[in-house]
Amino acid sequence: DTDRIPRFDLLSGELAFGAIDRLCQLRGWNPTTTPSGALRISRRARNYGARAVTLDMSSVVSREYSASVGDLHSQYTAVSQTYAFDSGDDITRTTAEHATVFDPNVGRYRPIVLHSPVAAKSVSLERVADWLANQRVAASERVTLDVVGAIGPNGKTWAPGWSVYVRDPAMSLDGIYTVASSRLTVRSESVVTQLQLVWPESYSTDPRDSKTTRVVVKKSGGRSRSAYRI
Repeated sequence: DTDRIPRFDLLSGELAFGAIDRLCQLRGWNPTTTPSGALRISRRARNYGARAVTLDMSSVVSREYSASVGDLHSQYTAVSQTYAFDSGDDITRTTAEHATVFDPNVGRYRPIVLHSPVAAKSVSLERVADWLANQRVAASERVTLDVVGAIGPNGKTWAPGWSVYVRDPAMSLDGIYTVASSRLTVRSESVVTQLQLVWPESYSTDPRDSKTTRVVVKKSGGRSRSAYRI
């Protein structure tokens, strides 16, 4: 990737893996670890974000819907810091800002504070907090479909990153999903592809591209300033 990031600052209290994850979000990369503990960074499928293909439900031999609340929180607070050097006082002044959104569907009190992966001046922190919350809400729901064959409607082998339109009244599904994973198996001389589908917001890489709000009912924000000598 020859497009260099002009500046990347470590945030107060940010761990190494948190910084790596934030950097990967800026570029749309997927950071993972191998069984040996090595870091592996990969790109999304080349047709990620392309026009959605329509799934023929007659080719689906089994289907399953699952939801998890393990990564859901009652409120999401996005924090960000900006720095400015004051040559007169020979100190660096920092401005810490935060914004919070609330999820009314989580009954228990379970807050979380997340570092904003983008600069505070480039997009409002309220929108960032909304985007971070939508990522987790979208990833909490998953649809598993077993489809006959290995070739999708566009004539290519099923692959993660595809956008797929699914309409299934029996499971109340009607929308565009993203293929999170695909697994090819052979069953009694027939080829079956298992697709794991999630909402596209779970793979959104930029809060400025987010158009769907699933969570926000209330917003609040604040700012604090501090200074330290370099």
